[in-house]
Amino acid sequence: MNPKLRRVASAITAAHASRQDGIAAILPAPDDANSERALVIRRRHRAEIGSASDRTPSVSSPGRVRRWISRATTVAITALVTTATAWALSTVTTPKEDPTAGEAYAFATVREGEVGATLTLNAIASWAPSSTAYNQATGIVTSVPPDPGTEVHPGDELFAVDLRPVVAASGEVPAFRDLGRDMDGADIEQLQALLASLGHYDGTVDGVARDATDRAIRAWQKDIGVPETGVVEVGSIVFLPTLPARISLDREVVARGKRLDGGEPVILTLSPAPEVTVPATPAQSALIPTEATVTLNGSSGELWTARVGERRRDPETDQVDITLTSVDGQAICGDECGAVPVGGETVLDATITTAETVSGLILPAAAIVAEAGGGLAVIDDAGRRRPITVLASANGMSVVEGVAENVRVRIPATVDETTR
Repeated sequence: MNPKLRRVASAITAAHASRQDGIAAILPAPDDANSERALVIRRRHRAEIGSASDRTPSVSSPGRVRRWISRATTVAITALVTTATAWALSTVTTPKEDPTAGEAYAFATVREGEVGATLTLNAIASWAPSSTAYNQATGIVTSVPPDPGTEVHPGDELFAVDLRPVVAASGEVPAFRDLGRDMDGADIEQLQALLASLGHYDGTVDGVARDATDRAIRAWQKDIGVPETGVVEVGSIVFLPTLPARISLDREVVARGKRLDGGEPVILTLSPAPEVTVPATPAQSALIPTEATVTLNGSSGELWTARVGERRRDPETDQVDITLTSVDGQAICGDECGAVPVGGETVLDATITTAETVSGLILPAAAIVAEAGGGLAVIDDAGRRRPITVLASANGMSVVEGVAENVRVRIPATVDETTR
């Protein structure tokens, strides 16, 4: 209830209580002595009162006194209620004064500028394993060329056993037998595809090894420096599901001087690019728009651009993990993904744009007031209201249209000087 109407109700209640108290004070409850005394008084003055007693209420008659006082009290209360109601309606319906009237204020000058906002958080980059490949060669490891995270292509050397290179090839079927002339199968087809990609085979990739396949095998063996037997031994190739791919070798197993017996899980195929996430609190996540632009400071100082993608909230820790995506469909790290170490997590600086930068005429957001019709305005140094349109707001400043540059507008005196 409106506080002023509440005071009116309280006044009416008090008036009712006063009415009851007045009647009780004037008309005490009659007892036998009072009744007898009243009868004597009436007899003594009957002659003096005469017929006027029929027209004028007798103050000595308790019943008539009660009725007279009741009527008078009712009239008084009615007058009080009418007056109080009029006062309440007048008070409640009278519009408030301009909220800026009488308030201390200063002035800010409309000027050219730009408005935008960013949030700086940590981003975590990590490689996710996608598959594991097994070694089939036997002997002593004599070299381990690739660094962790190296991108390998068909024909690239993975490591060497007994000075014989073990190379990568694309294929779903793992190496399980020696391959050569007059053989067929999916693994032969995968071998033909490898030889074709290296320029040694120009025949049909059909999974059947004929003369052309035999010649291609021998040419390839000559190229990598092994005996030209026309037979590809089972441990000479490791078929990986997808190439090119980034790999990581198990250096506990594949290390110079280590012995391999075949069957060891030695090659870990990584995701095409590291996954980059931004851990945030729910409050921080709420500030970040969908598909907001993120600038990452790479591990070697390079700048990468990404966008905000999917968000996952951990119900136990309440942490929100924000996945970043590329802006062009390529890897976020572009050609520099090799700079992200394989194994563990790499912390990167992430600058997230929470409000895109907009240029134009700017003024403190505190200078903006609401119009009665629902619009917005500013008040200039002459006290005139100037309607405006807000184009963008961030960090206490707004880009607006509808007011000219260098116009001085009113702001509360408590606004920080840096926003003027």
